[in-house]
Amino acid sequence: MKGTRKRFSFCERALVAAIICAGLTLGNFAFAQQPPQSFPKELDDYVASSVRDWEIPGVAIAVVKDGKVIAAR
Repeated sequence: MKGTRKRFSFCERALVAAIICAGLTLGNFAFAQQPPQSFPKELDDYVASSVRDWEIPGVAIAVVKDGKVIAAR
């Protein structure tokens, strides 16, 4: 009986540690990212006209600088 209690106690501690680590990790991701800026009007107009002219059903564009998304649409 004593061995079972030790094992259960270890499992409880391992579970609590895993939850804390996951919470700390996910919390950092939420603060690390900033919302992307909007595109300049000229670029929006160009993309809209290109989609119309080339009959493209949809488009996604992102501007990346130093590994970070600075504008997305």
